Amino acid sequence: MTMALAGLRVVDLAGPEGQLCGRLLADLGAEVIKVEPPAGDLSRHFGPFAGERPDPEASLPFVYFNANKKSVTLDWTLPADRERLERLLRTADAVVTTSPDGLAAAGLDEARLRAEHPGLVVAAISGFGSSGPYRDFKAPSIVCAAMGGVMYLCGAPDRPPLAEPGDQPYHLASAFAAGGVLLALRQRDRTGRGPRVEVSAQEAQASQQHIVVNYSANAAILRRSGGRSSTGGGMPYGVYPASDGYCHLVVILTSHWRSLVEWMGSPELFADAMWDNRHLRNANADLIEPPTAEFTRQLTKSELFAEGQRRHITVAPINRPDEFTRDPHARARELFLDVEHPVVGTCRLVRPPFRMSATPGGFTRPAPLLGEHNAEILGGLGPDETPALPSVAGSAPGAEGPAAPAARGTASASGAVSVPAGTGAAPSGSPRGDPSGPADSLPLAGIRVLDFSQAIAGPFLTRLLAENGAEVIKLESQAYQQRGRTRAGMDPRIILQQKVTFADVNRNKRSIAVDMSRPEARELVRRVVPHCDVVVENFSPRVLEKWGLGYEELRRLRGDVVMVRLPGFGTTGPYRDYLGLAAVAMGVTGLYHLWSYADRPEPAGPPVWMPDYLSAAFGLTAVTAALRHRDRTGEGQVVDLAQTEATAVVLGASYLDYFVNGRVGGPLGNRHPRYAPHGAYRCRGDDAWCAIAVRDDAEWAALARVMGEPAWTREPRFATAAERLANQDDLDPRLEEWTREHTPHQVMRLLQKAGVPAGAVQDGERLYHDPHLRERGFIAKIEDVADGPLEYPGVFVRLSEAPAPVGRCHDLGEDNDFVFGDLAGLPTAEIRRLEQDGILA
Repeated sequence: MTMALAGLRVVDLAGPEGQLCGRLLADLGAEVIKVEPPAGDLSRHFGPFAGERPDPEASLPFVYFNANKKSVTLDWTLPADRERLERLLRTADAVVTTSPDGLAAAGLDEARLRAEHPGLVVAAISGFGSSGPYRDFKAPSIVCAAMGGVMYLCGAPDRPPLAEPGDQPYHLASAFAAGGVLLALRQRDRTGRGPRVEVSAQEAQASQQHIVVNYSANAAILRRSGGRSSTGGGMPYGVYPASDGYCHLVVILTSHWRSLVEWMGSPELFADAMWDNRHLRNANADLIEPPTAEFTRQLTKSELFAEGQRRHITVAPINRPDEFTRDPHARARELFLDVEHPVVGTCRLVRPPFRMSATPGGFTRPAPLLGEHNAEILGGLGPDETPALPSVAGSAPGAEGPAAPAARGTASASGAVSVPAGTGAAPSGSPRGDPSGPADSLPLAGIRVLDFSQAIAGPFLTRLLAENGAEVIKLESQAYQQRGRTRAGMDPRIILQQKVTFADVNRNKRSIAVDMSRPEARELVRRVVPHCDVVVENFSPRVLEKWGLGYEELRRLRGDVVMVRLPGFGTTGPYRDYLGLAAVAMGVTGLYHLWSYADRPEPAGPPVWMPDYLSAAFGLTAVTAALRHRDRTGEGQVVDLAQTEATAVVLGASYLDYFVNGRVGGPLGNRHPRYAPHGAYRCRGDDAWCAIAVRDDAEWAALARVMGEPAWTREPRFATAAERLANQDDLDPRLEEWTREHTPHQVMRLLQKAGVPAGAVQDGERLYHDPHLRERGFIAKIEDVADGPLEYPGVFVRLSEAPAPVGRCHDLGEDNDFVFGDLAGLPTAEIRRLEQDGILA
């Protein structure tokens, strides 16, 4: 099986929060070597465990997020093992860390190592990045969610804001970091130098939901409004009851509204055409929601899903994770693949998110046993000192316990490493990949992208490509304008809000305006395709085929084209033509079920679009991997990246727990399975909150000291982590008595200074003015011809050797002359005629 990243070696020093990055690279064929301490990576000691029995070889999160990797053990507190680690890094193309200090966290001199091995790419995933006043803050996921602004939007207005379940902020940052590693390697291949890659989880969060630009443009502060919300742009929009649970319903377009009214039996209340206006519906939600809920309550989730989609209404069931494992579409697309693990047995894992036609990837090995590849990897590095032996125990790292099973891997007869790596050289005769590019050029310079995509997932992906040097041509239509282009008669504030949110994901791109309903227009696009390296689209699968621009036709026009398709449900299977949005993906996969309050039956249904950003992150990795393969072979391919499957990837450990243990995961709210206190606590001020996470007894003692050591903190029922977990209902109100005396930022600073993880839950205003983001240059000013300078979220996948630019969003059809004239060869007079005829605009 051909693998896109075959020949690359990546050393994985990441902690639990960054392990998805290496997993994605391994899925695509890189040799990923996880370096663990003798007691094993911390994540080996996190449950749930197979069979409910603590065993570092049977941690289901470890088994899931470390499939396809190899494991070696080194104790880098020892000089000899630090030397071995340095020798290992000299054979590597890249190393992934989860510290703002990069390799210094492992006791290494990163500057010296990179000077001696200039091609090495160092990727650092962290909470707040390597600079700025918060760089050394302790940053578990809930702190990143709070400080990044997304958490403030999620949950009910009468309850604390809700953080994403599990480690989702870090999963997203890790997914973007994987694409960043491949961008850096492409830059390395052009210049001979490996850039440093940095992804801050706070910045990845702050780049979502247009939080910054909404405040910048209109001083608008988005607020949480529960499971039904107009924030998503439609009405009805949100969680509605079904006879057997809940569904998620989205009605934005007039055609969808009319279809829903007909389905409801055309009630007299909605007979007036004025209700076609979604802004009017939003303003009268109290009239829209009750009859809608009464209607949906009469049908099952499956009935609502099937019939709603048949009527082209965006509706989806809110499944539990176990229900999704039985979904007929997931089964038809073989989303869950069986992998045999030597301790756990059969593990049913979510397959990689990208299905690539020429380099399919997949699972080649289960997650490794501790130190399984010591002989194979470390045995070929040089001196004969014995590498650190694994010491696996059924408790936390550092505990005494029995030794690990013997490693199964062996070195070759010569003692050499099994896969040559680190050269970065293209095959003889390849026209691409030579280290001859200018030192300051961007990694995707010379790549041209034709962008058919709409909404968030596709445009965010192509924005990332544009920021890294690709020339992106966005195809739009005057007749069917995307939300964000100016429409006459709307409130000027709404016009500006839609314009800036559109620009947020479409900056740095060229724009052409083509009426694709006209055959002549489609012929014009065919003349552009041969000039494009990559084509990106996120329509339902039938659309491009209807236009005669499916993959086979694109390949006929450009033999080595890379096509990325981002439909809601993929290009095959029984749901292939269903309408898909981020909310649909979150409902179907079980994410909405988990992202809720534990004590409320109705799911919270946060109106945020995490699957869009996950799809963009996985798409960045897929595009850069496909281009790397093309550079070496001349072969293009098509990538099928379904939004539902992108979402399922980050929930894989929950599904595995169900498959192995039969456990059905439920919502925890802001609580944590291992840590307490852990949540959002009310502070002084209006709707003011601070997230706090206490992970061990030392942090608990520090928290108690900051509070003045009140007597209740010394009670036996709060003395240990287990006792605190069992008594959270008593602990949380007592802690909140103290937090209410201070503002969120006061609580954050007092606790962080004492070594306790804490972060203010920031709204749009706080995020916009955040001194850390400002000092790091994350807030970027963009000049707009009509509206003057506005500030946007900046670049968050940072490459040291190639800082990405932040440019403006081009006007509709602004680049018709360049694309159809300079590229496609049409005379200017012909372009003017096409514009007059409405074929171009």
